[in-house]
Amino acid sequence: MTKEYWQEVEEVARERREVLRLRLDHLETERAEALQEMAQVEQLLHSVAPFTSDRPVEALKKIVNDFVIDADSGLADACRAVLRATNRYMSASDVRNALEASAYDLTQHSNPLASIHGILKRFEDSGEVSMAAIGNKATYRIAPEKRSPAWQTEMKKHRREPESRKKS
Repeated sequence: MTKEYWQEVEEVARERREVLRLRLDHLETERAEALQEMAQVEQLLHSVAPFTSDRPVEALKKIVNDFVIDADSGLADACRAVLRATNRYMSASDVRNALEASAYDLTQHSNPLASIHGILKRFEDSGEVSMAAIGNKATYRIAPEKRSPAWQTEMKKHRREPESRKKS
């Protein structure tokens, strides 16, 4: 085989790599858009849940009281508890509001919202949470493997078994 043949093979491979790179860029953009839309839909579902309940006041109380935060926990642990309990995308303001509703003492922080922002960013950097931008707001949700055991158990109940694994 000649040098020209291998140069042609190399050129075809380079062109194919570029096509695949462009396709991957497109897929990553689609994925980011889908994640953002999913976060918005989850936020909507969470927001309308109290209004679709037979007992809206109880539903609102459940949202606020779904978690208990130890009075001695640090702010990072308290934020983690909120995200684990709610299992939805939340902005730093949402986390702060949930902490206030749970009577967590934020007075020890000169700027609690800034502290919460920093904690959520560190959680994202460590992979503990995933971030989705909703409008111009960053929202955070606990990573799947970090969710509460009760939530994981509940999801396993509803997970469909693949056809290939079902017994005949």
